[in-house]
Amino acid sequence: MRREIFLLFFLLFLCLGNIFSRHLLTPQSIPLILLSIIILIVASRFTKLSFFLIFFTIGILGEQYSPFEKIFPSENQISIENIFSEERVKVSVQMDSLYKKYDSEATAIIKALSIGVKDDIGQQTWENFRKSGAMHLLALSGMHLGIIYGILHKLFSIMGNYPWARRLKSLAIILLIWYYTIFTGGAVSLLRAAIMTTVYELANLLNREKNGLNALCISGFVIVLLWPQAPESAGFQLSFGAMLGIFLIYPHLKELPTSPYSIIRYIWNISLFSISCTFFTMPILYFRFESYAMFSLLTNLLCAPLTTIAMTLIPLSIVAIPISSGLHHIVNFLLFKTIEIMIFINEILSHS
Repeated sequence: MRREIFLLFFLLFLCLGNIFSRHLLTPQSIPLILLSIIILIVASRFTKLSFFLIFFTIGILGEQYSPFEKIFPSENQISIENIFSEERVKVSVQMDSLYKKYDSEATAIIKALSIGVKDDIGQQTWENFRKSGAMHLLALSGMHLGIIYGILHKLFSIMGNYPWARRLKSLAIILLIWYYTIFTGGAVSLLRAAIMTTVYELANLLNREKNGLNALCISGFVIVLLWPQAPESAGFQLSFGAMLGIFLIYPHLKELPTSPYSIIRYIWNISLFSISCTFFTMPILYFRFESYAMFSLLTNLLCAPLTTIAMTLIPLSIVAIPISSGLHHIVNFLLFKTIEIMIFINEILSHS
């Protein structure tokens, strides 16, 4: 754990250097600041403080001399979000046609959960989800990619546990996860999850031990070095804050006494998981937006499992089309009832 904590501090200093450079420095003062840091590094005789200062310096340089700013000038910036924008619109139209017999608001949420298109969600629904503390469920994030990761693992488990099958499964998962991340627009939280997934699967390929905090730090380094402005975004702070809660707080909370009954244990574990995420995200939400939903823990306890069910049913709805029209209608019925229950829960809790 000690090594992982040091990695977290390195990432923190990288982000601090980035923000310091963006708001407190001018390009003319950079050489003087860098010279001062070099003197401090030499004076400290390359102790642990030196490594923190080095990452602080990288943060400054990354903000001032980002390779993406050189390659893609700001007036002609190329973003991941635009790569498949036309394809997303086409898929959105096809989904409207596929689900035209059903509630349009539920269809809009299905599109948000599957392809990241949120434009058709009504203002009242957005407001209800915001007040109830479940607005993050409507925006594709690491949680959604984690659900997809779990589904892919289950699907590829039919290949068996042979060495060649494990390697093929890891490579296929990496490719599919990155295709989905780029197709849906590459939000910071999705990129974080995609990089962590890649690290996990590379560990499988190389027969190395998987470590969540190490993977989180690696994803942070990659994102900050390539997109220096990322640490100031709400998506970056909330995504990494939630993961820190899971890795640092949840292992201690799950040691608490629990019930012998499986259903109560399941509810208890989901509650502890939500509390762990909230530990770091609550202050971020409060200081950034000056508000925090009173019933967010209850909302997530009820709606997180429903989100998992919905994201499992969405691909089944597509797959069922050539198999049987009856099966397709059954899956659609379950899918839309799940979404409608989510809408109802958030409507009730938003007015509580």
